[in-house]
Amino acid sequence: MEAVAQVLYGAYVSKSPVIIQANVLRNGLFYPDVHALVIGYLNDKIILQVRKKDGKEVIKRVTIDLIRNVESYSVLKWNNKLK
Repeated sequence: MEAVAQVLYGAYVSKSPVIIQANVLRNGLFYPDVHALVIGYLNDKIILQVRKKDGKEVIKRVTIDLIRNVESYSVLKWNNKLK
């Protein structure tokens, strides 16, 4: 959990996008990865800006224990995702 927190904090400070794997199973499978920007923290929640497939952006609040894995994501890939 500490490694996840470090990556999220680094992404927040550098305003870099991340790929998040949820620690939630549905029908025996993990949810699909989520591409997001970390835009803040509020108490025990991380505030994410998530770009949906239709191009709309939504704000999500999640607790760190719901995150199984997180990785930095190329800003160029993030910006080209809608093209």
